[in-house]
Amino acid sequence: GAAFWVGWGAIFSSMEPVPLLTLVVRGLMEYREIRKEGRQFSYKWPMYFLVAASFWNFLGAGIFGFLINLPIINFYEHGTYLTMHHAHTAMFGTYGMLSVALLLFSWRGLVDKAYWKDGILKLSFWGLNGGLFLMAFATLLPIGAMQAWISFKDGLWVARSADFFEKDVVVALGTFRALPDTIIIVLGVLPLAYFLITTYPHLKAAEIKDDESVWERLGIEL
Repeated sequence: GAAFWVGWGAIFSSMEPVPLLTLVVRGLMEYREIRKEGRQFSYKWPMYFLVAASFWNFLGAGIFGFLINLPIINFYEHGTYLTMHHAHTAMFGTYGMLSVALLLFSWRGLVDKAYWKDGILKLSFWGLNGGLFLMAFATLLPIGAMQAWISFKDGLWVARSADFFEKDVVVALGTFRALPDTIIIVLGVLPLAYFLITTYPHLKAAEIKDDESVWERLGIEL
């Protein structure tokens, strides 16, 4: 019956962090390689964004996903700020950082080396990750924990009522949320956008001739 499948679902949800832990180990290995390469490593910050994606994948999808996926917990917390907490760290943290990493990997091969500036990418990296970390642990997690506890004691309808969101501490944390949001936008998104816009005029000229096949360029015979 339903209990059988809920039980199996709980088992697989509990095992989710295990393969994700291997991604963190892989990310740490890549981080060590970056440090060994030093400042001359051309793909330093694209790799850092990839490491960040592994970190958030383990934390957001693995740990926080495990936290809310257990049936006994999910029954009470579903639809609370804990769900939002998991969603932000897993989606923005994992796929957001991965998207930036893939973008910069491609962009690095297109932009003239003389115009590639690591400093602004460093600012964007810490702005995006620092802002997300502050958002997750200083606003979403505390509100979610309070909301889940009230849902457990009094019911979900009480936890999602206007009275809960009008509590002084919830209003204060919601107002504080403006700080990490501002950090993400001002120190994360805008520097990255500025970098892409200012480097766009300095893209390398195409090296493939009009009558030349890409496959021929790669030495592949079709």
